[in-house]
Amino acid sequence: MVKNESQKINDLIFKELIRKGHSEKKGSKIWNLADSKLLFCSEEQPQAFFDFEGKSKYQKEIDSQEMNIINNNIKNIKNKIKDKSINIVDLGCGSGKKAAKIIQKLKNFNIRYCPVDINSNLIEAAIDTVRKENPKEVIKMQWIISDFDNIENISKSVRYKEYQKNIFLLLGSTIENLEIHEILYNIRRSMKEGDLLILGNNILTKKPQKILELYKKSATLEQLLINIPKGLGFKEEELEMDIKLKESRIEIYYNLKIDKTIELYGKKIEFKTGDKFLVLLSYKYKKKDLVEILNMYFNEVDMKISEDGSYTLVICKK
Repeated sequence: MVKNESQKINDLIFKELIRKGHSEKKGSKIWNLADSKLLFCSEEQPQAFFDFEGKSKYQKEIDSQEMNIINNNIKNIKNKIKDKSINIVDLGCGSGKKAAKIIQKLKNFNIRYCPVDINSNLIEAAIDTVRKENPKEVIKMQWIISDFDNIENISKSVRYKEYQKNIFLLLGSTIENLEIHEILYNIRRSMKEGDLLILGNNILTKKPQKILELYKKSATLEQLLINIPKGLGFKEEELEMDIKLKESRIEIYYNLKIDKTIELYGKKIEFKTGDKFLVLLSYKYKKKDLVEILNMYFNEVDMKISEDGSYTLVICKK
């Protein structure tokens, strides 16, 4: 049995492990670490994300479809904003490249760009991207290091002087990896009348089995996800990735190949061979299901679909 040095263990991941605990199935423990904030809680993880964003064929297809549908509907977005001064609140900003393109199209507005992410390296990258993509524009910035549990306070903090309208961005199919009712409820309660949510997401048109194969072929996705169990002090050779499909939900696990004990803050956890770490839950939505859910939270839901029917841009208004 191996004991890890505590300095190799990421505080946030360890605390999440303790908080959520485990379930048991067929004699093995299943630890739920499927929280997107855990993907970006160390200095190494942003680079893994940039690699995934740049090299994953699946992600490139999403990005291309999303930018096309945004470009085709920018006039509609402008018409719904109305106010002259706006906050662009970029939830899960990543590299900021999508927000930068949207800001390019909103030249007649006074904009404060407010990137929100759990990792300061991602926020710095997003700010750099927006500045480089808009060199002639004077864009005010207010960055926020936070997870999505704090959206109401984020929304209040960015409203300043004439900048009272918030335009929330939740792009790149980010919502697939979140508890959809929780995130939409938090956004809805943080909005004032007239605020907008611009949501970009896949539409389930392929058979789920086809999507499963895309996940299995993504080496860059594995490089990103493995950082979660590595944050607990595990090594790559001690883990084996397992991807499962349950109806229209993708589940990704890491199976433990050895017995191991970790300890931090005087708390000791013993793991056994065959124990599992759940690191990703990705929910795939059909058009009618997504519309039904969004209509539960917003007064106006304007859904635009890509030409091949596989991607949607939804403009939601309170």
